[in-house]
Amino acid sequence: MAAIGATPDGGVTRLALTAEERRAMDLVRGWMEEMGLETRRDAVGNLFGAWRPAGVQGAPVMTGSHVDSVPHGGRYDGTAGVVTALAAVRALQQAGHVPSRPIEIAVFTGEEASRFPVGLLGSTAVTRGLTEEELDRVDAGGVRLRDALPDPAGLDAARIPPGGVAAFLEVHIEQGRVLEDAGVPVGVVTGIAGPAFFRGWLRGAADHAGATPMPLRRDALAGAAEFVLAAEQIARSTGPTTVATVGWLRPHPGAGNVIPGLCEFSLDLRDIDLDTRDRAEAALREALAGIAARRGLEWGLEETHRVDPVTVPGWLVDVLERVAAEAGVPTIRLPSGAAHDAMMMARVAPSGMLFVRCRDGRSHTPEEYAAVEDLTAAADVLAGALAMLTAEEAVGASG
Repeated sequence: MAAIGATPDGGVTRLALTAEERRAMDLVRGWMEEMGLETRRDAVGNLFGAWRPAGVQGAPVMTGSHVDSVPHGGRYDGTAGVVTALAAVRALQQAGHVPSRPIEIAVFTGEEASRFPVGLLGSTAVTRGLTEEELDRVDAGGVRLRDALPDPAGLDAARIPPGGVAAFLEVHIEQGRVLEDAGVPVGVVTGIAGPAFFRGWLRGAADHAGATPMPLRRDALAGAAEFVLAAEQIARSTGPTTVATVGWLRPHPGAGNVIPGLCEFSLDLRDIDLDTRDRAEAALREALAGIAARRGLEWGLEETHRVDPVTVPGWLVDVLERVAAEAGVPTIRLPSGAAHDAMMMARVAPSGMLFVRCRDGRSHTPEEYAAVEDLTAAADVLAGALAMLTAEEAVGASG
């Protein structure tokens, strides 16, 4: 898999709905078909492989992740969840397990928002659906999302209704250092922080850098710099699970001898508690308005994408911990600060996650690494959970 979209520095670049992502999907599809799974692609480009032994019916228990990456990303983000899903299902097949309901592996397209500014693209399309505004968003080359989709006319038919999936499980590298610091290979996720993404701007007046005295300036970039620090302070003071990030600033006109008259910026706000995130958002807007008023600037903060936080059902956390204990795999509980496909699947099915320890907590970088032993431990837990959720006595149960 890592050879597809490989970069010279040892990482990968596989953006959504590109030839590289399609090649990766085709590779996985070949593995699925070797295992006897029934495969299909949907209108947005998601790949599904169902293990449906003769006579087995009902809503499937689903597992999987994604194979797209950020530019110059790592080999494990997303892909680890697909490979462990394949390994877990193959282990159940070889062990002679006969599921009471189908087990389906999902490979979602475009989990990263690196090409089109729509995060969790594939899982959003099959759960919430895509808005017309989202479908008209463009990539860096001006290609509209709707024009990049395999079958934009078939999006409605691709939707998964509530109850259409019995449960969803996703394995993912942690992308942090909690597991490494604890000396534990696998974590059981208790909740997923909901991200709210914004595009902000401050507008002042472009003036000569040498001829304009400091008291007369309406410097948009200086105001944005003040907001960056305010966002850091607000996130630190709101709560232990609140994070706020300004990832880019774009001053205009961008000349060394011109005071910036306009500055655009991003804002990424996340928390596992919706009320806490809302409180932080209100404080951030108040801070931006105050900075603009003091500096004589106009301001705006436009939401581009929002997903509510997700709490993993307690019974599903118990299942994962019970299976891990039986397999002799040490675990701890922890929240997810990053968004994952599991949070969109939670709209239609009980959803849970397992995290895998990753070296130095590094992710979205070629240095990203997870040991085979830790991935195997997660696959063992996943296989046990899939077996438990598809045991005969589990049919119709909620835990």
